[in-house]
Amino acid sequence: MSYTFLLASTTNYGVILAESLLKAGFFCHGVLTPTAQPAGRKKIITKNPVQIWAEAQNLPIFFVEKKLDQALIASLPKIDFLLVADFGYYVPEKLTNLAKYLAVNVHPSALPKYRGSSPGQAVILNGEKNSAVSLIQVAKEMDAGDLLAQIPFQVNQNWNKDQYYDFAFSLAAQSLPQKLLDFAEGKIKLTPQKGEPTFALKLDRAAGFIKNIQAEPMLTYRKFLAYHPWPGIWTLDENGKRVKILACHLDQKKELAIDLIQIEGKTAKKP
Repeated sequence: MSYTFLLASTTNYGVILAESLLKAGFFCHGVLTPTAQPAGRKKIITKNPVQIWAEAQNLPIFFVEKKLDQALIASLPKIDFLLVADFGYYVPEKLTNLAKYLAVNVHPSALPKYRGSSPGQAVILNGEKNSAVSLIQVAKEMDAGDLLAQIPFQVNQNWNKDQYYDFAFSLAAQSLPQKLLDFAEGKIKLTPQKGEPTFALKLDRAAGFIKNIQAEPMLTYRKFLAYHPWPGIWTLDENGKRVKILACHLDQKKELAIDLIQIEGKTAKKP
């Protein structure tokens, strides 16, 4: 039997997961993704990776304008599975009900640790040595759904956030097809998350401010790995100008060595 799915995503991580399902014999009924948005300083209208992939695959594309409204949901096909990954929108019950078996969200942390939109950054910032990627049922409460599976892994202490997410989603892609097959065939069941949840909420530019860059070298370095390139880490000079730290590393003495900075209004340079 060939199971069907609809992908709800905005990034290449959703593409990686969808391709793993296609290779396993699943059939994609389309993608649910935002319309092309202005990007960069010139505000050029830019398609996201999911739209680009769907067009290349000749798949139906269901565009989200500002929110998931009733008319859009009514236009979507019935599927066996709804796959949600890096989507960025609240998923209402009427959407999850389209899935015969399961609406599954792929979340790159060891839930209930680090629910929210920036789990990888939180893992790196807190110096976690172990983490996991969780396959969960989409629920009304953010990232609180029951677990389909949780795949543990060790965290390389020199990973930046992109490397963390690349590894976590690639690991999930290896397990996702079989886990969905096993669930549809009744071989595995959902289990509740255990423990007190912690949260890793949406970041803003202020999160990257460090009053004294050299005060805690390890923490500053972790913050750089977690927040580069956005929101980035920055401080203020004696004139009150913003100074971005564009590159840094820990030397052999575990002291922070700054390699590249950019003072507000000027080009990047070595300090």
